[in-house]
Amino acid sequence: MIARFSPQQKLDMLRSIIWSKQTWLDQFSSGRTKRGDHEIDQKRQEVAVLRDIEQDIVRIAEGRASP
Repeated sequence: MIARFSPQQKLDMLRSIIWSKQTWLDQFSSGRTKRGDHEIDQKRQEVAVLRDIEQDIVRIAEGRASP
């Protein structure tokens, strides 16, 4: 059975995923715990795409057209 989520639940979960990836970047993109550049670049791309999706969802929910 596939769970159905409300639009707000989906948006909240998306924001949680973004927060988690951003926290990872904050912790592992510099200093003694720095991870490989390829990992950091991948996380940055993921955050950028997820933020873009978040903006699309908000825009649709507010009834605005895509840019």
